[in-house]
Amino acid sequence: MRRAARLLPVLALIVLTLAVAGCGGDEQGGPSVSPVDPGPEVQLAGRATTLELDLLTIGVMADNQVELGAVRPAVAVSNRARFPITGGSVTQNTVVGTIDHAGGLVLRKGDRVVTVAGLVADTRSGQLLARIGARRLPLANLDVALERRVQRGATIVVTDIPATLTVAAADALNRGLGSSVFVANLPLGTATIRATGVA
Repeated sequence: MRRAARLLPVLALIVLTLAVAGCGGDEQGGPSVSPVDPGPEVQLAGRATTLELDLLTIGVMADNQVELGAVRPAVAVSNRARFPITGGSVTQNTVVGTIDHAGGLVLRKGDRVVTVAGLVADTRSGQLLARIGARRLPLANLDVALERRVQRGATIVVTDIPATLTVAAADALNRGLGSSVFVANLPLGTATIRATGVA
């Protein structure tokens, strides 16, 4: 009986070792998944991020006499806004990093004006940061999924990125315009990033 008792821990160790080996070395017992190689860091030099503005949101703004325009060199036409990329850096395969933009948006309601500028897409945190008036805060939440990324020559493209307004931005815009139009998670639209690196 003593010999059998001494063998039990040894047998348990063997069984545990075989079980771990059978599941690819994953200590949690799940399948082993190889992480995506992020690739080299790319210093960004140009192209643009385009935002297809949500038509329902544009309609609600119009119904509440809120007008939307662009701060050059950004361009806003109909329901599309385009912001030139001026810098930043991201990993080539996973697009993790920051993307700097020029220009911005201007919102007007009567004689009150709010400028949204200094846009920086932080794909690590999944947020679009901006300067609203004198404050710098997260403007929108971005759903940057890796499967939407493609490489077109020297250009990194990430498509169909949903953007929704943050609580902080909604409060800042409402205070600046004297309105109650903006609410958290209001859909701003869908963004597409087209970025090229330094040659």
